[in-house]
Amino acid sequence: KIQGLRAFYVKHAPRMTVVERESFKTRAKLVFGATEEDFASSAKAQSGPCFAAWSSKVALPLHPGTLSFLPVLDKVGIMEANKKRDALFGVTTSDMNRVSYLLDDLEAASGSVNCDFNPFVVVFANGENELSSLITNELKVRNLRGFVLPLSSPTVIAILRECQGFISSLERLPISLSRSVLQSFIFSLVGFLSSVEAVVIIDDD
Repeated sequence: KIQGLRAFYVKHAPRMTVVERESFKTRAKLVFGATEEDFASSAKAQSGPCFAAWSSKVALPLHPGTLSFLPVLDKVGIMEANKKRDALFGVTTSDMNRVSYLLDDLEAASGSVNCDFNPFVVVFANGENELSSLITNELKVRNLRGFVLPLSSPTVIAILRECQGFISSLERLPISLSRSVLQSFIFSLVGFLSSVEAVVIIDDD
């Protein structure tokens, strides 16, 4: 359990507030007996080899356990553009800089003959309206198909009402709620997208 907490902390701590980080560690100590050292050393423990991204603009640090999947990834065949399948990628983000690398990768993948899918990107912009506008513009610049769902959308409010009556007055939703909003929205959306053959929920980093 502590190993799982470490992995979660390494992945999500950068997008937490100071209060959220301290609350997470305090609960981990009380419930599971974790120590401060568990989290202090977790970044080093989770680091591993790097894997080049599709866009080649950034190297992705890999968890050692991911290495077992690399031979499968390396075997992707050459695909003709008209034989590519539509895949929907859902992501929630509160940081334009974080998600930009993912958009770079999906742009490169959409134009690559080494990739067998065409991405359709759905982004839940978990922040101010300006963030939604920035992401929409970046999708257009990269010629990526997709949709940006802003936090202020009536759709988001309706989904949150179903979450035990939760109504947000926050500038940013907690990670668990933002993921619930994204998944609920995509679940409804795919019914209208008959060409989509796969749905992938992916982290913005």
